[in-house]
Amino acid sequence: MITNNKIFLLGHKGFVGSGIAQFFNTNDINFTGIDRENYEKYKGQECDIFINAAGNSNKRLATKDPMADFQANVMSTLQTLLDFPCKKYILLSSIDVYPDCINPENNKENTTIVLWLPAKKEV
Repeated sequence: MITNNKIFLLGHKGFVGSGIAQFFNTNDINFTGIDRENYEKYKGQECDIFINAAGNSNKRLATKDPMADFQANVMSTLQTLLDFPCKKYILLSSIDVYPDCINPENNKENTTIVLWLPAKKEV
């Protein structure tokens, strides 16, 4: 299966991204793997499909330092949207965004996710 789409895969060396890369290679799907070493080289280049498999999965960071976790996940995702013009953007995420992972009714795509941010400190 060969596709004419220009595909970028961010996080192609990680746990999930490497599985996608292996699938692409096995099925003769052309793609460009993007990582920290070559990010700047491809930055600004247009693609048809951008797959972001580079999410931070450090749940302890979210608990210990929510703002650092926000930076590592939300702001870095925004940056890739700005850095890589594309027709379709696919973000691979985690079930940890849902408020109640025990009840399947609360883990559906239409579940409302309430962002919690620490209160601003008065100076």
